[in-house]
Amino acid sequence: MDGESIDVRLVNRAHPTPAELAALDPVDKGEIAVVVSDRLSDAARAALRSLGIGWLDRRGSVRIWTERLRLDVSFNPGYGLPDRRAPRSFTPAVRDVVLGLLLRPDESGSPRALARSVDRSAGYVSTILAGLEEDGLLRADGKPLLPELFWALADAWPGEWMQVDDALEDLRLDGVAVATGNGAAEALGAPVLLGAGGPINLIVGSEALLRRLSKSRKAGALDPDSSQVAVRVESNFESVVITNPVSGVRFAHPVVVALDLAEDQRGRETVEVWRPASTELGTLAVLEVYRRAGWVQANWLEDILTDATPEPLWRAAAAACWDSHAEGLAVLYQHPGCPDDLRVTVRRRLLDVIGAMESRGRWGLRRLVDYAPSLLLEEPVRSRDIDPPDSGLRSAVEEAVRSGAPRSVLRDIAQEWLETDEPERDAWATAGEAHYLLRLDPIAVYEGPVRAHLEEVVRRPKPVWHHEGTRRWSEWSSGDDPWWYEFCSRARSSVDNSPADRRRLLNELLTADIDGRAMPIAELLPVLDGDALERALAGIEQSAPAVADLHVRAKVLAVASRYGDARRREVLLDQALVAARAAVEQPGPSLLGGPEPGGIRGLLEVADEADGEFRRTALKEATSAWLRWVGAEDDAGDRKQRRRDRRMMFHSGGDSTLPLVRMLASSDMAAELRRVFQGLRRVAGDEGNALEGYLAMGAWPALRDGSLELAALFVSEARTETAWRQRQGADAKAHEPESEPPEYPEFPAQLVGYRDVWR
Repeated sequence: MDGESIDVRLVNRAHPTPAELAALDPVDKGEIAVVVSDRLSDAARAALRSLGIGWLDRRGSVRIWTERLRLDVSFNPGYGLPDRRAPRSFTPAVRDVVLGLLLRPDESGSPRALARSVDRSAGYVSTILAGLEEDGLLRADGKPLLPELFWALADAWPGEWMQVDDALEDLRLDGVAVATGNGAAEALGAPVLLGAGGPINLIVGSEALLRRLSKSRKAGALDPDSSQVAVRVESNFESVVITNPVSGVRFAHPVVVALDLAEDQRGRETVEVWRPASTELGTLAVLEVYRRAGWVQANWLEDILTDATPEPLWRAAAAACWDSHAEGLAVLYQHPGCPDDLRVTVRRRLLDVIGAMESRGRWGLRRLVDYAPSLLLEEPVRSRDIDPPDSGLRSAVEEAVRSGAPRSVLRDIAQEWLETDEPERDAWATAGEAHYLLRLDPIAVYEGPVRAHLEEVVRRPKPVWHHEGTRRWSEWSSGDDPWWYEFCSRARSSVDNSPADRRRLLNELLTADIDGRAMPIAELLPVLDGDALERALAGIEQSAPAVADLHVRAKVLAVASRYGDARRREVLLDQALVAARAAVEQPGPSLLGGPEPGGIRGLLEVADEADGEFRRTALKEATSAWLRWVGAEDDAGDRKQRRRDRRMMFHSGGDSTLPLVRMLASSDMAAELRRVFQGLRRVAGDEGNALEGYLAMGAWPALRDGSLELAALFVSEARTETAWRQRQGADAKAHEPESEPPEYPEFPAQLVGYRDVWR
């Protein structure tokens, strides 16, 4: 420019969302940054303007706005980039073929298969596919180019709605019509703002049906402010309608809902940020993974199931546990929300299992009793020896239950335990004991304050540093708590102190001649503000480099980043990422990371505090480090040895697989998830039970905040992984159930392998 060379920062994005663009770094003074995209919405352009970033929208718009250059023009995209607002090739037949491709985005378009689904000849479908490939909307392997093909279809999507009598909404109840548009999108988790006058959108299967049912109709574009019921005909009705096996409600496939929603600008912006979600279907997907793997994590069932859980999901959970996991059945039996008739069936099955217990003996009974203390009243348990409980509280409870003590005695035990509750007690162990007392509820009906107090203890914040990993570390070393434990304890207990006391403690920590003072300073951050908070953050920046354990250093910096302003947050996260990368090569186990290299956990600590591209970068690096650690990239001989070395670590849960899977799932990183799946499979080889079962254990944490896309991904993996074997316990095999397990509702076949196609 004017004879001066200026670097331009180019960012390539096919179809970025406003949230993704908002995470980009703003431009510095004198810098030019341009996003090159196939399509930018108005909201995306507004996000770029706020950051001072220009764009090149290949549909015909370019903007560069700096102090010395101001350009904002539209242009004809020219040959090879036709105007997609009126694609000549999108006839009804092409539309049906494209929709078939989008409903199965992970499959290559087969002319014969598509021809069967759209009722056309294979030759005609082959011609359509060739035209789409020529237009650059299919990949070389025949799979749809996403999200380009979706938005091309959205631009040509028929908007012929018929506004009919309001009473036709009752058609949904008969299954003749199903919901789409705003109503279905809201039910599937879209951020739709439905006003009182919003239309109700339905689809039916044929024009003739609509003519018979409607008394009056008016064809044309749908008025978004209308309160009428609007109906359109969907020629692929049966293939795009999904039945929720839990509630029985029918709804249109998310792709069809998104296409109907994208008919106006407001709807397009909603689609761009929408990630379809359904708690019921996601939960069902997790239970199906559990059932197929033959491996259920019992304590996570307590998270999945609540008093409000629909009855079909309770039966699905019982079916998942029936042949392979007695502890899971114990959780169902003890849960107050379990339907009464199912509780009777589960109790019968549990007593069968207990009566047949040989290989697990006393230890197996101890596990069941810990999950369901009321089993102590059952004769098969009372007459057997059980491993002694691991705490005085459990001893007192079991003695009272076995002696047939009245419920008031159990309430007194809980009350006495609560009265001795002290803040300095180990918060993790205390929460576990409170949870155990809550499991007694079917036996002892607590008074309101007692139950509320127990629930408060369970929810009480846990310390950042002193958990199971640090206790193991201290036992491995000198047998004493680390030197900084006293400082961390004082920092945590300062929540009840005066501001002056906190300032004195902060001053003591900032001037202490100890290398790791950044750790207790980080414990103080939640109770500081103003100048004290600024001094604490500056102290962490100054002292963090002295923390020898690089994973701990990364965690300190990552935790501190949440309390700083935008500039300091960026600096702290950068430093945390550098430390985590170095921790991957750190010899020996980390203080907080268990037996694996601390850098894997360190990278996850950083990702947990970050967002946007920074978060994705940290997770990609964590995935690569994890694959190297488990030996997925080793040769066969090394993998066999490494599998032996790692087996106990995987079984004990002391590695980063679960948090990695959970964070990849919640970050929409399906490609990285598949790398983890492939790594588990390669390391497991012919002995696939342990690692793939471990993956099944991770399904619920991964999907707790997940989507239909991710639910279907896990179910698809469970369906196709032939190496998975039923991990049948000897106790479950030894005795046939007196009754068949509850019927299992299948995850909708249309959603297996489905993923978002518009992002």
